[in-house]
Amino acid sequence: MGMSGNDDDYEREETFEDDLYLVCHRCGKELEPGKGDWYQVSIKAVADPDVPGIDTDMSLYDISREIGDIVESVKGATERELLDDVYRNVTLHLCRPCFREWIEDPARR
Repeated sequence: MGMSGNDDDYEREETFEDDLYLVCHRCGKELEPGKGDWYQVSIKAVADPDVPGIDTDMSLYDISREIGDIVESVKGATERELLDDVYRNVTLHLCRPCFREWIEDPARR
């Protein structure tokens, strides 16, 4: 999907779904819609939502320099890369056995 600059792009949902052929994202087993033996899992990831603290003892020059450093650090990054650093919404499909294993420890590598 292209980035048109509107708010809908920020809420885009990244799916790994093919309407014709659905497979478990862990084991690759073919899944059959309507059979009731698989799960659709939505994951929303947002970068640290807290506003960064500002040192009130900093001078305006230091604050401007810090902002300049941040701007410089993202130069060359695409709009997609910058967006993906702060927000992702992914949908996975898991067969029942993979879901049972995954849901008990989703952060396991």
